[in-house]
Amino acid sequence: MKPELYLVEDQGYSRLYPLVYSRPVFELRAGMLSLRDHFLSHFGLADVPSLMREEITPLFSRDHPNTKTTITPGDCIFVNGRIVADQDLVAAIAELGINEYLVAENSEIVAVRRIVTDAIRITDTLRIDSLVKPSEKKIHTMVIQYPWDLVFATPRLLTQMAESSGKLGKMLGAISAGAHTSKPEQIYIAPGATVGAGVVLLADSGPIYIDDDAEIMPNAVLLG
Repeated sequence: MKPELYLVEDQGYSRLYPLVYSRPVFELRAGMLSLRDHFLSHFGLADVPSLMREEITPLFSRDHPNTKTTITPGDCIFVNGRIVADQDLVAAIAELGINEYLVAENSEIVAVRRIVTDAIRITDTLRIDSLVKPSEKKIHTMVIQYPWDLVFATPRLLTQMAESSGKLGKMLGAISAGAHTSKPEQIYIAPGATVGAGVVLLADSGPIYIDDDAEIMPNAVLLG
């Protein structure tokens, strides 16, 4: 039987005020998605049990009424909610054994697999001192520590999302004859989007993704 995945808000939330007064850390946005949505996307999940501070659980449950916010005893993998998920994380968690844990390069605990037999506090889920013969595995991944880390992560995440969308090279909106594009294979313009006269789209240093119903005003310059 496969272990159950949990996304956990650890004590690192205290370094992310004021952004987390009314939301768990994994609801913070990095790029176009929240950290939780990045996690769901990479793991191919529709939902994941999510654990957080008691005082904000009702607010989270109001917006996610079908999401489990309690722990079921059994084989569990607890994942730090401050993680910026990627395919390396997916692969590492798939190979994680019981009483093993993942550690990022900055010494942050990324994930812990443990057998839960009794009630356990959320703050103890990522603790390793209670594991039986714990075994450490290193992983190269990003764990958000401070608010500005979300800003630094955004360019990479936007690029990853654009490249994985399968839409680059498709320009389906209304594009003025006077608009100029560079590297059109790196540009996506959605149906309903409009690109005005004199607009310059330069995708030489990265992709440009213009979503549904966006309006790019005349003479604007967009850099990928």
